[in-house]
Amino acid sequence: MKYIKKYGYRVLVAVLVHVFFKVTTAPDFEEMVTFDSTFWAYFTYTLTVVLVAWEIGDRFYGFFSKKYHGIFMTARPLILFSASAFIVVGIFLAIATYGLVFFLEPALNCPQPDDLNAHYTAKLISSQMITLLFIAGFIIGHFWRYKQQSQLLHERIIKENVMYKYESLKNQLNPHFLFNSFSVLTSLVHKNPDLASDFISQLSKIYRYVLENKDKELVPVEEELKFLESYLFLLKIRHDEGIEIEYDVKLPDNSSSIPALSLQLLAENAAKHNSFSVDSPLKLKVYTEGNEFLVIRNTLRRRRSAASGTRIGLKNIDERYRIISESLPVVEEDESFFTVKLPLIQKAG
Repeated sequence: MKYIKKYGYRVLVAVLVHVFFKVTTAPDFEEMVTFDSTFWAYFTYTLTVVLVAWEIGDRFYGFFSKKYHGIFMTARPLILFSASAFIVVGIFLAIATYGLVFFLEPALNCPQPDDLNAHYTAKLISSQMITLLFIAGFIIGHFWRYKQQSQLLHERIIKENVMYKYESLKNQLNPHFLFNSFSVLTSLVHKNPDLASDFISQLSKIYRYVLENKDKELVPVEEELKFLESYLFLLKIRHDEGIEIEYDVKLPDNSSSIPALSLQLLAENAAKHNSFSVDSPLKLKVYTEGNEFLVIRNTLRRRRSAASGTRIGLKNIDERYRIISESLPVVEEDESFFTVKLPLIQKAG
């Protein structure tokens, strides 16, 4: 039913295109309503051109839509789409017009002028007008879809921000986190007062950072790294130094940002979904790949209970990137490591 509706609509457009050219080129009304061999030759030609040209345009639109995540509003992708579609559809129409003038019309005994080359050139120009109409139609349709998507995206942004704030606070301020932190702190107070003091200091930094950045979309990478250090300090104490962290972050300036709390979320996932101990620690490495990515990689020894995880944390980060950037996180996994590459977002200007 879907394809019947789709191609039925295209056939209707082909009929309307044929009627348009018939009305604008026929010398009188009698000629308009004449259903002779010429009529069927041109109708067959128009139907073929519309269906094939539309299909080619659809393929190109699907390719560029996928490449640019459904929205290619800037000049470069629009020009690339228009030029590539025009060239391919134009070549097809040139071949189809050649077949019409030199094969189909003679086969149906259609009246033809003496100068077939001039006749072919005139029909070719007309066919390229169809190409331009198709490209314009696709672009107008794309702008319309973009407008519709923008409205939906606006509503989605509001929903995502609410969910993000809730998830962020829940990850840091939930009762389990508080309970575990206070349990560790209680034991440290008697065993190692100095370490307990450091623990309280780092815990206060975590809460201060969350409260200061819970409403921000982006934070500087340096601030996020400091927050990660405080968070991992608590985790290492809690897990008896069963976590090792290595940093190799090289940024040319202070203009790089990432979504707030994203590193903490990935570190928490690594600790939650992997088995580790002092003898076999969870190793985390945070490093940069050029000026494009901030990477966090952890050793992979997945817990059985985490084998079919929902990946809510990764989905949360991915959705936040979709809202603020065309670049998306890259997730890689092999037998030894789980790696997430977060695109570095540069400040405008």
